[in-house]
Amino acid sequence: MPLTRKVTFRSKLQKGERVQVPKMIRWEFKVEPSQFLKVGFTLPDKFKGWQFFYARMEKAGRIYIPNEILSIWQDEKSSMQGCIVEVTLEPT
Repeated sequence: MPLTRKVTFRSKLQKGERVQVPKMIRWEFKVEPSQFLKVGFTLPDKFKGWQFFYARMEKAGRIYIPNEILSIWQDEKSSMQGCIVEVTLEPT
């Protein structure tokens, strides 16, 4: 059963602007790396709205967040690595 509904989770922003999709979500919905997903991204503590983009998951279960999306919240001085982010996944 592929991803058929919207799923929301929180994760840490990892090195290389990636977020890890939890194994339970990948296993429950059998999310394949070839499947395109509509990804929503926000920072719960700096709520400035949701940013949406389309992406595919890597084989290791990570999704790359584009720099254009991160630049909305990122200050030039600070790195966002390690921040808690809220992510939604939807089928396309």
